[in-house]
Amino acid sequence: MSKPYYGALAFAAWIFSVSTLAFAQDPHQLHIDDTGKVLPQHQQHHAKKGDKISWTRDSGANKSWYVKFTGVSPCAEGKQFGSERGGSCTVKAVCNKAGDPGCKSYHYQSATARKAPVNDPEIIIDP
Repeated sequence: MSKPYYGALAFAAWIFSVSTLAFAQDPHQLHIDDTGKVLPQHQQHHAKKGDKISWTRDSGANKSWYVKFTGVSPCAEGKQFGSERGGSCTVKAVCNKAGDPGCKSYHYQSATARKAPVNDPEIIIDP
């Protein structure tokens, strides 16, 4: 076998791996249904310091949504997020080992809009 063959094979493998990553769903994108509830598989979401968490409507990215942390927020950007006000949270809570003050559950409310009925999912910060 010749070297060009191996080069083409390596290039094809590289293209496949890059495209797989590009099409993979963001594990920190939480989906909100048309009633304002975070989908069951995202109701308890585990994250670590530095992770970026975002929300979107499951039935379409152009539909409105709103979330608000009810107590302390683990997010550097504040306590309220929405389709019209910025949709991502950078986890700032410090959790280096179990027992650290930041290693806890952060409850928030989700809805389809700011004044819509709310639900109560949570973000759990892990070491």
